[in-house]
Amino acid sequence: MLRRHLAASLLAGCIATLLTAGLAAADPVASSLAVRANLPAPPAGLDSPELQSLWREGLALERLDRYLEAARVYERLSEQAPHVAYAFWKVSRNYWRLAESLPGDAKAERLPWFETADAWASRGLEVDPACAECMLWKFGAMGRIGTTRGVLSSLGAAPEMRDLLERAIALEPTYQDDSSNSTLGNLHYAGAVFYRVVPESIWLDWLVGVRGDIGRSLAMIRRAAALDLDRIDYQVELGAVLLCYAERRGQDEARVEARAVLSRVPGLPRRLSTDAIDLEHATTLLEQPSLACGYSRDGWIDVEAERRAAQN
Repeated sequence: MLRRHLAASLLAGCIATLLTAGLAAADPVASSLAVRANLPAPPAGLDSPELQSLWREGLALERLDRYLEAARVYERLSEQAPHVAYAFWKVSRNYWRLAESLPGDAKAERLPWFETADAWASRGLEVDPACAECMLWKFGAMGRIGTTRGVLSSLGAAPEMRDLLERAIALEPTYQDDSSNSTLGNLHYAGAVFYRVVPESIWLDWLVGVRGDIGRSLAMIRRAAALDLDRIDYQVELGAVLLCYAERRGQDEARVEARAVLSRVPGLPRRLSTDAIDLEHATTLLEQPSLACGYSRDGWIDVEAERRAAQN
């Protein structure tokens, strides 16, 4: 029972790390989006002027970070186009972002919004079982529900969350908000963090059905970075994974590449609200590469120490 609780605690920390390092940074800051005049093409199924008007209204509100209002507009869109999964995952994303915008210690206020986000993503999967965006935001909602409710809630969620990521990536979704923010890139990024921070432990796999894989993490972050070479968050994660890979596999070449990747980060364009934090962390990783395996925006997790404590 003690080992099971320790495993739950470890996975909860990993899931929290993943969500704050990944999905919270997936949208460019409103000020940069607001000046972009070109909208993406309307999603398939939104063919009438009325539906497209709601779609444009929802996008405009999102770009102003008015999450609740945007969610309400997308709810109306889902009522008028119940066959279009896009409307459902957009509701989910905005409720998730609303919850994430609240103070971290406001658990009673955050939890209902995360649960609502989970429900809307699930409804989107009922409309379209192959909706990768629905899987991405259900993954995000499940993780935050677990970390908000407590560590034991995360234990049962981790295998399903992993499966959601894997299924979504296999679909190779093509949706993107703009040229630097694609669903597929964010999925690969999220997967890279997931497989980096979860310990590479056969025992953990046996106990809860989930284990880390730094080789897989590296492959996934390379795919994400290839989709946008100038995303600061992708490049910092690539540097962190390379350093972690070097530590675990004894690969000096990976360490050299990591230093080159992290050294070029300050020269990249700033496009995300979390870029300033990532720039600071790039410097920290260069100065203290031993922290890489436990890198997160919320702090630095000693993953190996937690793994050893759970096994003892």
